[in-house]
Amino acid sequence: MSDDEIMNTTLSAMGNSADYECSDDTGEIQNSLLVGDHEFFGPYTTTVEILPQPGILALLIDEENGFELLDLLASKDLQMTSEIELNSYSENLSNIAIAVFYAAGSTIEEITQLKEKILNDFDLSEDEN
Repeated sequence: MSDDEIMNTTLSAMGNSADYECSDDTGEIQNSLLVGDHEFFGPYTTTVEILPQPGILALLIDEENGFELLDLLASKDLQMTSEIELNSYSENLSNIAIAVFYAAGSTIEEITQLKEKILNDFDLSEDEN
């Protein structure tokens, strides 16, 4: 799937974000959602709660039938990448959101491999439908 192509993978199978909760490093309960088999914190519409840690950023659009995945990005600093992406898209889309998967202690190469695995899992699941 090309970088320019929007992934029409509906995330409604993940359930409503309120259906899932997980705790962060502080032990605080936060909303989360599943992207593939991985639990991401979010969705967020601001970067206030996002930590400057490495991981994967899921760029989402909030549609009537649930979230759709626009893109996955590997990042050394999720807070900075989130700010850039939200600013980039928010001018054209008011229903943009993000979710993050923290991968502290992982190299950018490991994070990129995990991102590719998640994308491949989505491609395979779409081929089965």
